[in-house]
Amino acid sequence: MADNFDATKIIYNIIKNVGVSVFKERPPRDQSGEHIIVRSNACNHGEYVNIPQVNVNIFIPKTANGMVNRDRIETIRTAVYTAISSAEDPEGYYCYIDRSFSALIEDAKEGFDCFTIRLELTLNS
Repeated sequence: MADNFDATKIIYNIIKNVGVSVFKERPPRDQSGEHIIVRSNACNHGEYVNIPQVNVNIFIPKTANGMVNRDRIETIRTAVYTAISSAEDPEGYYCYIDRSFSALIEDAKEGFDCFTIRLELTLNS
């Protein structure tokens, strides 16, 4: 049976080549450039059966004038969406990926703007 570790690995493998650094769970402490973090969310087994949730957090350094670099966020976001929509099922699974939530999050990490995408994966082996 698939779990959140499997879901994180699946999404990481799908988006790891989108053109920016991609990390599972958290970046190195000294990470200063744009990057993506793939993390799983806790699963309440009373509400979800085999539907792990994964957040894809896109971090872009804040601009000098304080404005959100929307163009760069949209470029990376589109690359992530394209990679996910064109991905084949991972070996050993039938995988349905549903985008359930996305938003710009202020103050998620000092010095960065963050755009988050929440994905729900239905995994059947």
